[in-house]
Amino acid sequence: MLCVVLMLLSPLSWRMGEITLPDQYWWKQVFLVTLLITIFYSNSSIIVPKILLKGKNYLYLLTIILGGILFYGLVIYFEQFIGYGKAMHFTFNPDKPYQAGKRWLPGDVFQMLLYIISIGLSTSVALVQKWQKDETTRQELDRQRINTELSYLKAQINPHFFFNTLNNIYALTNLDISKAQEA
Repeated sequence: MLCVVLMLLSPLSWRMGEITLPDQYWWKQVFLVTLLITIFYSNSSIIVPKILLKGKNYLYLLTIILGGILFYGLVIYFEQFIGYGKAMHFTFNPDKPYQAGKRWLPGDVFQMLLYIISIGLSTSVALVQKWQKDETTRQELDRQRINTELSYLKAQINPHFFFNTLNNIYALTNLDISKAQEA
């Protein structure tokens, strides 16, 4: 959700009255949102449970780094495929010639920041869900343990109560037979 808000609000900081954004910009935004949502759910439902929660921290870190490289490569490939750089250059600098291959560093940093935020949030969500599940299991085990102890204590108390009652009746028979018959 944060990614969607950031991507949709970023054009508002430009000179919107003077510039009409090309279609390539919006195609890239759709691609980025789709890719980041895929990364979010893949990390939280597959990578974290199968790697991080199994204690393979270095493998998880390596997976995240390789995923970042793959993410960056996919974004560059998609930009080249749709002609994003050329369209954006002619939108903002129509009087200057286009130089292919030159990248805009703040845009790349922003995209990698979105990747890191997506990974961080999805890891946090997966870990909190695991913690909640473990806490629920622990509470259920505590409840079962308490019920078992209570049943055990009841089983111990019942014979004592029975024998105490019999002992009281026996003592009453020695003192007063009519009271013993009532008991």
